[in-house]
Amino acid sequence: MNIFSIQKLSNHFVTNNSVIINKGSILEISCVTKRVYKKYQKPSFLLKYFFPIFSFSKKPHILITDEWSKNYCHWLWEALSKLLELKKECKDAVLVLPKSYLKIDFVMKSLAALGFDKKNIKTIPKRSRLKVKNLFFIPCINISTKGYYDFLKFNEVPQTVVSYYQEKLKTNYGARIYISRSNPKKNTARKVVNEEELTNMLAKYGFKTVYMENFSFLEQVSIMHFSKFIIAPHGAGIANVSFAQKNCDLVELINKKWGKSCFAEMCERSYVNYSRFDCNQSDGRTLELGDIDVDVQNLENQIMSKLI
Repeated sequence: MNIFSIQKLSNHFVTNNSVIINKGSILEISCVTKRVYKKYQKPSFLLKYFFPIFSFSKKPHILITDEWSKNYCHWLWEALSKLLELKKECKDAVLVLPKSYLKIDFVMKSLAALGFDKKNIKTIPKRSRLKVKNLFFIPCINISTKGYYDFLKFNEVPQTVVSYYQEKLKTNYGARIYISRSNPKKNTARKVVNEEELTNMLAKYGFKTVYMENFSFLEQVSIMHFSKFIIAPHGAGIANVSFAQKNCDLVELINKKWGKSCFAEMCERSYVNYSRFDCNQSDGRTLELGDIDVDVQNLENQIMSKLI
């Protein structure tokens, strides 16, 4: 089976956490990992979603979510890419969505741009499972899946969103921005420990510091759309760079022990000029969580040629 091919199922249940069940058995390709699939073999899982609800509509229903889809990157990259692919196959479709997603700003705003609102969305309440006559979906994928980046629609999704909201994109922080992960209201990982030194240097070249989590989805899209040079530590904020215009520059500040960054792959497919700046880890946490120390003088020397 091609993992990226559209699957059609008849009379299956979809749980509130987007796992598919048929005759008391869980469909492995609807689980984000094999470990999760094995965990769900316990009877307690099925009991958790005991109460059924039904959709009697004859329209095709499509499923784009999994248990990771509430994460911004997973939604923006995977869920919306699936939606665009499924829309081509399923005309006049109903989107199956966990009810809690209706409260997520980036979910509802992006769905509206792709032609979905409450009129063509069927929600599944907490601890419930929905029985669907005709269900179309693409199996769970993640960054380790062969062909992952080739499947993702890094250009089509952002272009659709920007085109739909063009008149509403008003938030502009200028052409040069630094995306910080050191918001005092957040306890985030992978912060820059010498950020004051870094931002003082960047200010000399007209960079403004942005905390993306302080802005709505459309404001984030707008900030990125008007930017031309972005510097940021590795993190979800960089996912928004796909909304930037062609030939935007991105410098990713990243732990030197990290392999090739997923954002490097994204930029290669999004007409964004990507540069990696390796940094030393400043604490004893894991590679995924550790803070970094930026060699500010070396960074300044490297970016001068692009900024003058």
